[in-house]
Amino acid sequence: MPEINENQIKRIMPHDSAMERALLGTLLVYPEVIRDVRENVAEEDFYDRQSGLTFRAICEMSDANQPIDPLTLRSKLGEMDVPPEMTTLEFVSSISNSAGIRDLAEGYAQKIAESALKRSMIRLNEELAGNCYSGKNIDEVFEEAEKKLFKLIQSRSTSETVPIKDVVFEALAQIEKAARNKGGIIGIPTGFTDLDRLTMGLQPANLVLVAARPSMGKTALVLNMAENMICRQGRSVAIFSLEMPKADLVKRLLAINSKVNARNIWSGSLSDGEWHEVIQSAGTIAGSKLVIDDTTGISLGELRSKARKYKLENEIDVIMIDYLQLMSVSKGSKADSRQQEISEISRGLKEIARELDVPVIALSQLSRQVESRSDHRPMLSDLRESGAIEQDADMVMFIYRDDYYHEDSDKKGISEISVQKNRNGEIGKVELVWIPELTKFANMDHSTISSLDE
Repeated sequence: MPEINENQIKRIMPHDSAMERALLGTLLVYPEVIRDVRENVAEEDFYDRQSGLTFRAICEMSDANQPIDPLTLRSKLGEMDVPPEMTTLEFVSSISNSAGIRDLAEGYAQKIAESALKRSMIRLNEELAGNCYSGKNIDEVFEEAEKKLFKLIQSRSTSETVPIKDVVFEALAQIEKAARNKGGIIGIPTGFTDLDRLTMGLQPANLVLVAARPSMGKTALVLNMAENMICRQGRSVAIFSLEMPKADLVKRLLAINSKVNARNIWSGSLSDGEWHEVIQSAGTIAGSKLVIDDTTGISLGELRSKARKYKLENEIDVIMIDYLQLMSVSKGSKADSRQQEISEISRGLKEIARELDVPVIALSQLSRQVESRSDHRPMLSDLRESGAIEQDADMVMFIYRDDYYHEDSDKKGISEISVQKNRNGEIGKVELVWIPELTKFANMDHSTISSLDE
């Protein structure tokens, strides 16, 4: 008799039909546990289609505050598009008779959800194998597999479809939070009082663009924000530095935090007092939730992969990228031009912000046409290489220093931050003090905010 290859044996997807029936029966007998159970399991998690439909019926009855018992369940199933055998008294009685132990209901739900997750992973593995055989580009295969696996890890097989009432309650909760803040900051504060008052903070899932010509202080501005977030708010920040090595970035953070002259830090010419301040700041930053990745020429796919990893490991609150034009798309990209490539990158960064539900702050260079005008203040049309950047961004802010262009300027040491796009709030201008020896921005005592529409 020929030996049977184990791989030839048809495997059955992980499931436990008896446990699914036990959970449904428990909900029928003890409907008060439905709310707790729903946090762990969804209709799609049931292996048996009839069990999934029954679970949906029980949940809909609970949402409508209807009494739940075998007779009302039978009536509810009769109103739904279900197989005829599900509307019989025999079917409903079999569920009721399968009831398990009340206190184990959540455990039943977790086991059912785990089996569903295993089935999803098996299907993902089969799909991955198919993609490998299909001849797809390896970067595309990795990106697709990683995206779906990350989604599984995050969702734990909970339903993607959220009842509208839950969405309404979430919106009301956000409005209530804003009301408690009396119209103030509802997002993540940048640490700059007037800027936060104007923008109401950085919002989750938003792509924020900070753009300027060289020497205006783009990197310094976001590092100031990062220093405030990690040292004063205790938040977790990931910085992707494509231009500056991570050690140099930390030196600038040390200057900002310690208020010691940056030149002295770089040269090592520090007094005893300055050494004390720098060492203290070093301890603060070392104990913070800061992640710095200085991979040069990082691709969109690599950045997305690392951002997901950092999110899982560190619960990242904000992602910062310095800067957008130094990125590339994945190796498998067929972009016909740099403009198209930048469009793909900006769209990808917006997708990362939404997927991870964090603000993504991307620095961007401006085109040289700024220099050819008598008024060198940047405009949205100055965004370099692609109008898609403006379209994808939820917020766009520009940095302008008048004393950089005019020696006789009456705004010496003053930087103008112009918010010219803000999808969820106001636009306008604020002024910050620029302290070059510390590579630091600071709040003004009396900053001015003026409408761009004036």
